Amino acid sequence: MLYSLCLMSLDMMILLIFALEYKYQDRTRLRKGEKQMRKKSKCSMCKSKAFISLKYAGIRLCKEHFKTYFINRVAKTIKKYQMIKHNEKILIGVSGGKDSIAMLHALTEILKDTNELMAVHIDLGINEYSTKSREIFNQICSTIKIENKVISIKEKYGFTINEAVRKIRRPPCSICGLIKRRILNEYALEINADKIATGHTLDDEVTFLMLNYINGNINMLLKRKPHLPKIHEKLIARIKPLCEISDLETQIYCLINNLKYIEIPCPYAQDSPILKFKKIIMQLEEIRPGTKLSLLRNFTNKIYKALESHYSDKVDQKINECIKCGYPTSQDLCAFCRLKEKVLS
Repeated sequence: MLYSLCLMSLDMMILLIFALEYKYQDRTRLRKGEKQMRKKSKCSMCKSKAFISLKYAGIRLCKEHFKTYFINRVAKTIKKYQMIKHNEKILIGVSGGKDSIAMLHALTEILKDTNELMAVHIDLGINEYSTKSREIFNQICSTIKIENKVISIKEKYGFTINEAVRKIRRPPCSICGLIKRRILNEYALEINADKIATGHTLDDEVTFLMLNYINGNINMLLKRKPHLPKIHEKLIARIKPLCEISDLETQIYCLINNLKYIEIPCPYAQDSPILKFKKIIMQLEEIRPGTKLSLLRNFTNKIYKALESHYSDKVDQKINECIKCGYPTSQDLCAFCRLKEKVLS
């Protein structure tokens, strides 16, 4: 060893000393890091073992405190955007996915003593996906004991999403969204509901905002609000109680509460550009925690108001009634009737 050191150049000896020094420092850093991690892994509320870390909020929570946190966030969102008043009848749209299942459970916890709640599921006729979604919906409604209704678009209109997609040159998600909005509104009118609650999350809202920014679609941006009030006697007000809750949080809420949801993806959504944009939004959130919430709140509190004051009298706000079904539309024939005619022709 001594012989080897004698043959070693001065530069090599210096490198060896630095390596040994850094190895010692690394061990010291590691020990300090382990202590910090043990400290950080505790729940911010009760000091028990943390189950999840919410970087945007700077807190770590155990399972029980995450449940409370989630419910409180939804309740605060409802109050902040003045979504629901006491004694109003709320129609809750439930697809069977994690977001709508989490919303249904949370709204039941928050509003069961103050409001009349009704859950509705739309059977789209997408083979196994729709069958499993329907089963999950029936199961959770039975568990939480809420009045519910399943509406089949095949039975109601004579076609399925599969048939519509084959006949119409339009993105499947756009077709599905148009049909679901129409069915929810029709059923809400039928049961005299005051509001329609949908499970759009923070990720959904920010993704749609980004897409509409890129496309310069002012008209659609003016419709991106957490609470869309009633503007026509045939258009029921819509609310998004999860608009400040992330996809991850709804998933964790379902897992903690043992809530089953449809885990297989919709076959039509796999190549959707919306999913690609969601991934980009998630990357931005990783780089800067809180980005999604900032985008939504800044749009709602600042940008929306500026757009409304500058463009509200310039965008298409003319409301006619469809010559076929009588629903509000900006044209002679509403988008749903046009779609229906093409599919059934």
